[in-house]
Amino acid sequence: MFQNAVRTIFKPLATIKKMKSALLTILILISTSRVFSQFVDIDPLKRPNLDSLKILKSHFDSIYSVQILPDNALTGEFDLLISGQEKNLNNKINTNLIEISWPSIYIDGRYILVVTPRQIYLISGHENPNPNYLYWLTNISDTQFNKIKDYLGTTQNSTIHNFTSENSSNLTYYFDKAKIEKYKGDNWTNKRYDNFQSLMKFINQPLNKNGEKILIPSRIDFKNIKFLRLVIDIFELQDQIKLIKIE
Repeated sequence: MFQNAVRTIFKPLATIKKMKSALLTILILISTSRVFSQFVDIDPLKRPNLDSLKILKSHFDSIYSVQILPDNALTGEFDLLISGQEKNLNNKINTNLIEISWPSIYIDGRYILVVTPRQIYLISGHENPNPNYLYWLTNISDTQFNKIKDYLGTTQNSTIHNFTSENSSNLTYYFDKAKIEKYKGDNWTNKRYDNFQSLMKFINQPLNKNGEKILIPSRIDFKNIKFLRLVIDIFELQDQIKLIKIE
């Protein structure tokens, strides 16, 4: 539609009426894109200064080929976490990295529960410039991880299904039972916790021994966590730093 409108404007024999109609179409498209975007460009002089940010960095675990997030990431003391990217040097599926995701209309992206032999944590992910966040994090043992991985790999049910393919870099699952918002603002914070709680209940099923089950915060405590901005590297932040979120 946008290309047709542009061609109409510059068509040599276009009438004034057609030109007005095309211009109106363009204005509507521009206006609509701003309404539905979560972000707007801001004055460069008001953009955050990187030097003023308190930044944390993950470190790479060479044994399991996964990133380890700092234990103090969600203490509320930091502005940014640089998570790095897994180094998949042999182009094989990293079976020590599990991602279980579900979509969200409100954040225009998805939530991802990440499970490794060292940790389990909840983050958001996007295929657009919207920022990602770390919402929850706890450490686990390799014993817990292996039980979870085996359970996911052998259990046939309607809760999740396996999306891993030969082109995947890690084990990938989709959370089928997730409650999805019907529109922006549709009680989305409660649904985020409901989905997180429901998925963790499923994850805990193979952890039968005392002390093995993974504890999660209450709904109130979860809402009180100061979520932490998450980027892969500083270049991602520089690409996004000119944008400011509209609440």
